[in-house]
Amino acid sequence: MTDNPNLAKIQTVKVDGPDGPMTAIMANFNFDPPLTDTMVRRTVDTIRNQRICSPPETNALLVTIIGDVTLDEFVPKWHDAVAADPAMSVFMPMMAIADVMRGTETGELLESDSLLAGA
Repeated sequence: MTDNPNLAKIQTVKVDGPDGPMTAIMANFNFDPPLTDTMVRRTVDTIRNQRICSPPETNALLVTIIGDVTLDEFVPKWHDAVAADPAMSVFMPMMAIADVMRGTETGELLESDSLLAGA
């Protein structure tokens, strides 16, 4: 269980990646403005805890956001929160894919970006 009120769902699943099978964390969050540093730190904490409980070969991350928070707001705060978290600073470079998508409740994709540093 998590203390993240913005978390809708999180799970670790096997997926078919571009180069074959992968193990991925899929996390869905609901965010409405204003997006605070604390909200993003809780998001990073939730994903870190899921990664710790996931198989060692976990190498993909997909974060989906529903709400009016843009990725221009979210991604810089994400990178700051990851940099401040020693475990996530180790886990993120191990990811072959780490993407964030923002969409609507009906499934329309509004924007997407990479969560990998320097991507």
